[in-house]
This record gives sequence, structure tokens and C-alpha cells, in this order.
Amino acid sequence: LVSARLFDKAARRSGLDDDFRKHVRFLVRHLGRVEAYEPDWTDSAVRRLYRDCERHFGDLLRLASADITTKHASKRRAHRLRMQELAERAEAIAEADAALPALPKGLGSLVIERLALTPGPEVGQLMRKLEAAVEAGELPPRAEPEIYLSWLVEHRG
Repeated sequence: LVSARLFDKAARRSGLDDDFRKHVRFLVRHLGRVEAYEPDWTDSAVRRLYRDCERHFGDLLRLASADITTKHASKRRAHRLRMQELAERAEAIAEADAALPALPKGLGSLVIERLALTPGPEVGQLMRKLEAAVEAGELPPRAEPEIYLSWLVEHRG
């Protein structure tokens, strides 16, 4: 935050284009968040960082990769590898989040209703069984709920 304020003062004096100034200010303000990345961060933490910085994420990664001032090659290499890992994790998480679910929304409630179950672990097990059947090609992905319900009745045992 302090660095962003200092940048604002310099940017006002230099007459930078407003869009460019806002972009650079965002980079300066959020650089520390990207550089703080550690491999033990949860997927949720990586997802939050990516979501908060999405439009600027690539520029932030490039800036963070270049923003190291040590003579030690091993430290520079470790820093670059950490930034590369963050980029790869963020991309993998974004791709997984964008993928369409194999089963239709609301199917769990229909399973509970059709099989007269109470919400709990058994429903989760049945849903995983359906997902495995879709992955194995036994059932089509994103089909009508009745197809999955009929299959469950036949294969419940």
C-alpha cells in the first residue's frame, strides 16, 4: 500500500496516461501478494489470488519473476521456480473450475428423494459412484437426471 501511494505521487508529477497509471499502481500494490506465494498454499488461496488479480495476473507474475535482487543464483532460480509453479497451479485450477461438471445440478437432491435417503455420507458415496460410472463411460456426462436415477436403482447394491 505504501509503495502504491509513492507511485501515485510520482505518476501525478509525470503525467502518465490514466489507464496505464491504474495498471501500474495495481501491479505495485499487489506484487507482494504474488511474491508471498509458497508451495504449501491451498488451492483456495491460489484461486483467491488469481480471482483478485485476474486481469493483471500475467503481468504480476512477470514482474514478480524479475523482482529479485540477489547475487545468489540458487536464490534467483528458486524464486523463478516458485513463480512458475504459481502460474501453473493457477492455470490448472482455473481450467478445472471452468470444466463443466459431469453430473447435472440438483442430482443429489433427486437421489435423496427417489431413494428415500437422508442427507449424509451414503448420498456422497452414491454421487461418487455415478461420477465414476461417467468417467468409465458407463453413463453419459450431463444427461437427464432420470438416466442417473435409473442406473442407481439398478446398481445400488
